[in-house]
Amino acid sequence: MTLDVVIEENDNLTVESSETGITYEGRFRAAANEIAGSYWQGPYEAPLILHRPGTNAGTN
Repeated sequence: MTLDVVIEENDNLTVESSETGITYEGRFRAAANEIAGSYWQGPYEAPLILHRPGTNAGTN
């Protein structure tokens, strides 16, 4: 997948791919060591939480 836009500003992350029509917008949550946000592809929207494998993400 080719990414056209990757913006990290303060605790916010935006990623876009025109090739796939995907957009992700999230916010880093330090207490949970994760990025929580929303994923869009066309009319479809879903929550999406990103975290490193092997961490205790989501337990806080």
